[in-house]
Amino acid sequence: YHFYNDPATQAADLAYPKPSDLTSSASGFDFGTDFIYLGSRADHNADRHFRGKMALVNIYDNEVSNVQAECLFRSGDAALPDPSAIYSSSGCAPLAADISFIGDTTDRSGNNHRVTLQGAAVSMDGLHVNGQGDWAEVANFDYADDGTFSIAFWMTKEACSGGIYEYLYSHAQNDLGVIDDVTNSNVNMYIGSEE
Repeated sequence: YHFYNDPATQAADLAYPKPSDLTSSASGFDFGTDFIYLGSRADHNADRHFRGKMALVNIYDNEVSNVQAECLFRSGDAALPDPSAIYSSSGCAPLAADISFIGDTTDRSGNNHRVTLQGAAVSMDGLHVNGQGDWAEVANFDYADDGTFSIAFWMTKEACSGGIYEYLYSHAQNDLGVIDDVTNSNVNMYIGSEE
């Protein structure tokens, strides 16, 4: 969780002043975009694309417990060097989406969420996104309307894309909206590239 050092938005920011201790529960997420974007920000900004690999993408419509998070880590740690073990993380907690990207784009949760590759590729070592123009889309579904959800995935960074921030996961109410606008529900997971 992050807060912006902007007095105009801090009053409405649940993560201010201590991101590890929210001031109230998150609620009322309203993701209006058609897709969840992996490897790109929802608006596909040319300077915000990820270059690397992702695997074992899991989305939960509930909060995972500490025990379940440890299970996810241990099973993912075992699955990545041994692709035949990709089903082990599915048993850690009830899933809303379970897309391993190890050899295919199948949602193994039983919910059959459609996954589309846009310039990206899938191999036995995960989803490959190589910067601008590469991402994966997961068709939007309701997992966060009550504010309780969890997202898990593994990633490895291969190179910097030239922009300072590279987005791994992006889901928004408005894909052209500003991410620190409190009227635009969004979840964005990104890393800084210090090239």
